[in-house]
Amino acid sequence: MISRDNQDQDYCTPPWVVQDVIEALGPIALDPCATRAGLFSTVPAETRLTIDDNPGYFSADWSKLAGGGLIYVNPEYGGGDLSSRRWMEPVAKWADAGETIVCLLRVSIGS
Repeated sequence: MISRDNQDQDYCTPPWVVQDVIEALGPIALDPCATRAGLFSTVPAETRLTIDDNPGYFSADWSKLAGGGLIYVNPEYGGGDLSSRRWMEPVAKWADAGETIVCLLRVSIGS
């Protein structure tokens, strides 16, 4: 379930996490940071945007793509343009617009 290619950070969401999200909030309409095409994905989203859609996943109209459904965001945990911090800009924008968004983020409580 983990696929790594040089500097890629394509780690799939554990299936039990996805299932819990679906059970609590319903089906996932949009995964704007989906695993690359051809790689295994555990997120059964109706619409998926991948790094190959770059820069589309940041500039796309998530509201239109999700059609009022749930947006699921599990960004890469690496640095650079694809860091979790970079993903929070569109998450905040579309959440402020009334979209329902679930984010799976790495948290470090150590120093």
